[in-house]
Amino acid sequence: MESRDCGIDPITRMQGKESFLSCFQQFLSAGKAKGYVLLYFNIRSFRYYNILYGRKAGDEVLRYLAGLIRKTNPGDLSGRFGGDNFVTVTDRQDIAGMVQSVCFDFNTQYAASTMMLKAGVLRLDERNDAANCCELAKLACDAIRDTADNYRFYDQDLSRASRKVAYILQNMNRALHEGWIHVYYQPVIRTVNNTLCSTEALVRWIDPEHGMLSPGEFIPILEEHQQITRLDLHVLEEVCQTLRTRLDQGQFTVPVSINLSRLDFTSCDIFQEVEDCVKKYHLDRQLLKIEITESIVMRDPQLLKQKMAAFRRAGYEIWMDDFGSGYSSLNVLQTFEFDEIKLDMMFLHHFDEKAKRIIRSIISMAKQMQLETLAEGVETEEQYAFLRDSGCEKVQGYYFSPPVPPEKLDAMYRNKPEEIEPAGFSQYYSSVGRVSFITDQPMSILDYDGKKIHLLYANRKHAEVWNQLGINRDNWQDELFNSCDSYLSLEVRRAFEKLEPDGEAVPMEFNIYGSFISLRARMLAKQQGHALISIDGLNLYRREMSDTENRDYIFHVLFALYDEVYLIHLNDCHFEVIKAGANQASISREWRRQSWQLNPAYAAELYIQKEDRAAYVDFMNPQMLKEKMKNGDLNSITRMFRTLTADGTYAWCLHTIQLVPGTDLAVYSSQDVSELKEQFFPDGKER
Repeated sequence: MESRDCGIDPITRMQGKESFLSCFQQFLSAGKAKGYVLLYFNIRSFRYYNILYGRKAGDEVLRYLAGLIRKTNPGDLSGRFGGDNFVTVTDRQDIAGMVQSVCFDFNTQYAASTMMLKAGVLRLDERNDAANCCELAKLACDAIRDTADNYRFYDQDLSRASRKVAYILQNMNRALHEGWIHVYYQPVIRTVNNTLCSTEALVRWIDPEHGMLSPGEFIPILEEHQQITRLDLHVLEEVCQTLRTRLDQGQFTVPVSINLSRLDFTSCDIFQEVEDCVKKYHLDRQLLKIEITESIVMRDPQLLKQKMAAFRRAGYEIWMDDFGSGYSSLNVLQTFEFDEIKLDMMFLHHFDEKAKRIIRSIISMAKQMQLETLAEGVETEEQYAFLRDSGCEKVQGYYFSPPVPPEKLDAMYRNKPEEIEPAGFSQYYSSVGRVSFITDQPMSILDYDGKKIHLLYANRKHAEVWNQLGINRDNWQDELFNSCDSYLSLEVRRAFEKLEPDGEAVPMEFNIYGSFISLRARMLAKQQGHALISIDGLNLYRREMSDTENRDYIFHVLFALYDEVYLIHLNDCHFEVIKAGANQASISREWRRQSWQLNPAYAAELYIQKEDRAAYVDFMNPQMLKEKMKNGDLNSITRMFRTLTADGTYAWCLHTIQLVPGTDLAVYSSQDVSELKEQFFPDGKER
């Protein structure tokens, strides 16, 4: 087939696009296309070669490829469609061999570069539209863009795909107007409290003809054909409208993250679009989170940097989606400011030990950079437990729920307020991000609401500390921390009241069932009467110490913790003063007269308010203490009594008697707890 000089490309001396199409259309109209094929060539990464080596070197590449095509198809109709796109029509029988030969020669010539030649092949047969033929051949070429294949024929699969593309593009407006586009919401769970803390807005196209179209089917098409922004703005509007409706109707409301594409930043002022929508529905900016993928940032970094800065200045959080799935994630984190990174579990493929090490490293790095982490694609209990124990703050995935319509989300959490993070507590719980969960030391996270202590998280080492003390019941935290009969509950509260948000860790030491625990407590945040506290714990009872050393150490700890400390010898009912406290002078004077013999009635008359004396005598009954030891019950005995202070008034004090295992000794201590009395007995009556 002879070509006519209908207009020549100045670089390659081939037909230009318009001249090629004109000649090609005449050829098709003549009805002679049977047995011919159209080849569409494209050079991958040519743009970067041009940038690196300059336009002159790029032109040499184009001329070299034009020469290969002429050499392989002399006399056939060929043309350059601009850029790095070439077409040729041929009736060669060994099409596959010919294409492989051209690609091999080109790729060998430029093996040192990242360029690769790809080709789409279309059998012409009875086709009669030149422009359509070129589009179909290009579609075949684009289908292998990111594969190792050199060529692909346009086949039935691509035919169905091309019809789907045409359908999506032609029906986009109708889908928006007639409600075929739906916004689904996928729950995001905060690991430290296992509650719903936000959702991600994900779009679904439910088509009357094709059924459910997955985002992977239509979003790339809309992006390629510059229509994605219309969809993103539609989602933005619907999300804001839904949030406003929920707020007005008093329904539970959590923040929603929306995904923005690269074209949103180039085809419109996306920041102003978001601002206008948020103001239109009178929403707090914290209710809307902005998700941006790594690939978006790298395509146009300067523009993105300005827009992202505008979002963050206005108070929006920016999340980096698909962290780790590209090649430049660390560069992106160094250049741009994010509030959270989303780790897609799918990029790890296999959840093995190597994958776990990678995830731990990412989480550790994020904490050092003060970034929150969210793992998406979580599908199993094993993955969730690992992520929680590694300190990943949030998770989402099919293990919890697939994306669902808003009405189904409502049904999932209806009448379950305990499974929804309270409004206004997002920053409160986010402060857990400052705590490293990857540690060999015992650690736990507590929520203290001023009345009750709630254990949110405890690692394995922390549980081992309690197990060493023989405390392994399910309700141990309530028994130790929240029982009004436990002296530890008052001790811990007194210590917690002294903590300040973001303050230094405060060391604490407690006597628990005859053993001594050293804790380091740090307040992470305070919100609406709640305090979030991290705890490091260690059992300090040292078995390698001698009995004398152990006893001296214990007394040293007791001296620091309590206002008064005495050692009672139960065999002969005499006692030693370890720390006399406020009544030191009278104790030395009065008890010398008693030869340091335990006399509960006498002690009650001297130091206990009249109304409490009878109860105090029962509490201090030596026979009762002996029986307790005989029965092997090592629990401490604790009661509150109004006790004489140095200024002559009475204050509520916690009195504790702790039997020393393996001896006939008991440690008796007291401390002022008047400021905490009201927490347990607001009506003033003990129970």
